[in-house]
Parts: sequence; structure tokens; C-alpha cells
Amino acid sequence: MSEKVYVIADCSAKMTELGKNHLLVYLLITACNLLKEYELFSWNSSVSSLESPYLDTKSDFGDRIDTKALSEFLASLEENARVLLLSDGNFSAASIVKGLKKHRIQLFTLAVGADCSKSTLDSLCITKKSFETSDINAAVYAACYGISGGRV
Repeated sequence: MSEKVYVIADCSAKMTELGKNHLLVYLLITACNLLKEYELFSWNSSVSSLESPYLDTKSDFGDRIDTKALSEFLASLEENARVLLLSDGNFSAASIVKGLKKHRIQLFTLAVGADCSKSTLDSLCITKKSFETSDINAAVYAACYGISGGRV
């Protein structure tokens, strides 16, 4: 796979519940193994660069989600940038959706956890349907190659 993908991990305090933090690490490792060119980021009160997919529950997770921080980060990316967001979707997506349309970002979402908000993640995903964790390979493929004619 050749296209650069920005991989963003939701590292809010809520992601430490029900083992979602361990699942998130597994999914990040899988994504990194499948992608040739990528950049990793964590997102909670800000969006920060990650050195590796091995997250530390004590230092990498916490704080509440700041949707403005994600919106600003996405706005800083080049047009048609490909982004894979791994999250439980437990936040308000309205401001992020506006920014996605304005900046033409190809955002793909991967729903993490049994208590995820599929409707929020679906509203953010360029295909209007988020990927399940069992579809990590398909999510990475979609993020890597983007969409053509509205289809993945």
C-alpha cells in the first residue's frame, strides 16, 4: 500500500473502559503492520503525535475529547488527505462534519467497543458507514486507497 494515511486514536478517558484501550492498541498495531506510509496521532484534549502504537494507559489516555482540536488538526492537513479514526464515537460530531466538507478530507472510521456510537461514527465516515473492529483490514485498505466514485 502506497498512500500516506493519518491514523488517529481516540485516547479519551472513556476509551479505558471495558478493555477498549487494549483493543485499540491491537488495532493500531494491525494498522501499522498493513500500512507502508502512515503517521500516528492520539486525540483527547488535543491531537498529538505518537511514536508507536503501544499506548500506555496511564500516560496516553485521559482528559475529555475536544472536537475543536480534531477539527483544527484535520483543517491543517492537505486536501484529500486520508484519515483513519479509531474511536467509540462518544462525542458530538457536528463541528467535525462541517470541517470535513470544507477541507475535503477522506475520513474513515473504525468503531471501537460494544458501547460505541455508530451513528456518530457513520456521520463522520466519508462512506457514511463506519467499519467494525473485525473489519480492520478493510478499513485500512479503504483509508489507504480512498474512494472512487463514492465507493470503497
